Amino acid sequence: MTFFWSRAGSFHSCQEDKNQDRVMSAENERFTVITLADGASGCPESGTGAEIACEAVTALFLSRAEMFFGFNRRETADFVLGHIRHRIKKRAEAENRCISDYSSTIASVICDSRLNRFFYFSLGDSLIAGTDKSRCFMIAMPPDSFGGTCMTTTENAEKLAECGVVQGREVDTVFICSDGAWRLMFERNRLYKDMERLLVEGDFKGLSEAVVQKESFDDHSLICCDMSRRIIA
Repeated sequence: MTFFWSRAGSFHSCQEDKNQDRVMSAENERFTVITLADGASGCPESGTGAEIACEAVTALFLSRAEMFFGFNRRETADFVLGHIRHRIKKRAEAENRCISDYSSTIASVICDSRLNRFFYFSLGDSLIAGTDKSRCFMIAMPPDSFGGTCMTTTENAEKLAECGVVQGREVDTVFICSDGAWRLMFERNRLYKDMERLLVEGDFKGLSEAVVQKESFDDHSLICCDMSRRIIA
């Protein structure tokens, strides 16, 4: 089962702009893919760019899922970002725009229910984490962004992409948060205890209600895969 929410922050509400985050999931009999892309606020077509990236990666990962568990980091980064940029370039040429207008982050996870493992890929400032029966643990932490957040269209972004495989661990859920969401859920790099409890218990409705009560300047999105249940809701 996958659960998600995606809401515009107060900045875009005031600007009468649409939410620039995108989330997507897909599955077959063995694999589930969850993906989140966060459009760069300063780029005019970032929502479209996030949608392109989200759709491209979700389809790619589901169609070739097993292959990614054998790739090394650089091969994966080159292949995935090249695939995204090809899609963005076609759109930019059709609309006579610069590809940087479509900049977004991208984070995705392939969950393999048969072999109890998952593959993750992250570029930018989203957070990937998981839960077991007692706690929440980090998988891919957002990097320091003093030099700016790395995007799908950033030159040499392949060097900063993070990916890997987690094997043989009892995982109940895997989730991805945009930076707007994890900033509402964490304080000084520690997850609020009430948020952690809701995640460990699988109370996604309660988690959604807890987050929406907090004031958010930025768009905030979360997508979660419950690895114990395989039906998408």
